[in-house]
Amino acid sequence: MIEIFVEHWANGQVVRHPWSIWVDGKQMAGSHGRREYASRDESEADARRFCDEVLKKQPDRVSRL
Repeated sequence: MIEIFVEHWANGQVVRHPWSIWVDGKQMAGSHGRREYASRDESEADARRFCDEVLKKQPDRVSRL
């Protein structure tokens, strides 16, 4: 099972939405430290692109935290 988690980090006025991808309960990849997105939609789109290009599959579930 492939899951995308889009997180919500806030520090004062700055809000970011990094993503992580989990496969069968184990974290496989994430944007933490590389890129943190200003919108949840942009973060999810990039995570889905990662699934397409690297895993060759779409996620089974997307959770926005």
